Amino acid sequence: MTSMLITDNIDQLRATETAGGWMITFRSTNTGCHHQLYANARLVDWTESLAQRTMYCDAATYPCELIVAAVSSGDQTADLSDQLPQESETAAYVFEAIVVRSPKHPRGSRLMVLGDRATGQLGSEPLKTYELRPDWLAKWGFGKNPFGEADLGHDSRGSLGYGMSGMGGGPFGVEAEIMNVSVPLAEEGTHQIVLRVLNPDGSYSDGPTQFVQSTPPPAPPISLYASDFDNSTQTLTLQIQ
Repeated sequence: MTSMLITDNIDQLRATETAGGWMITFRSTNTGCHHQLYANARLVDWTESLAQRTMYCDAATYPCELIVAAVSSGDQTADLSDQLPQESETAAYVFEAIVVRSPKHPRGSRLMVLGDRATGQLGSEPLKTYELRPDWLAKWGFGKNPFGEADLGHDSRGSLGYGMSGMGGGPFGVEAEIMNVSVPLAEEGTHQIVLRVLNPDGSYSDGPTQFVQSTPPPAPPISLYASDFDNSTQTLTLQIQ
């Protein structure tokens, strides 16, 4: 039976700030179902019981589109984001890229995402930094063990694992591994983005400049209060900051 996401009969969503994130509460009349929480089309939490009506979302430095959906019991941990509306799959204010980790990147190399924050002038401080070859990354080659200890097929301890994605991204016999890069662009306008690989010895190489149009949603109001009430016309004036 095909797994289905149900977004009907779910309302009264409320986000309460907690230490390091947000507690999401909601009401749902989808009895007999578990519920999932998606942030910008990414599965971030699910309910452990049928009666649970709270879930948790890590804090983010950029706006999130939250979707609560009901799923059949047994599907609560399944990523069903492909059933979400297409416009929620890629946010209009998030830069996304796929980078190939390969044996040419020495241990300690970092990937820096440089941007201009829509000013036209590229900044020296990176928007985000990733470790290209962290210590936990698998070192085994073909077969994921030291078999052969040879260069042919990169079966040595220093290579990435065959079959670890990135088909064709590495040298002969090595498929390499891919890394997903995601950076929010909070400022509206055209952004210049440059991906820089910084080596442990201080040398670096830059990729081509990419131009990304960012259209972030409006920031939520800081405060809302009644500033005036005209009794004769029964008109209430609200101030939004």
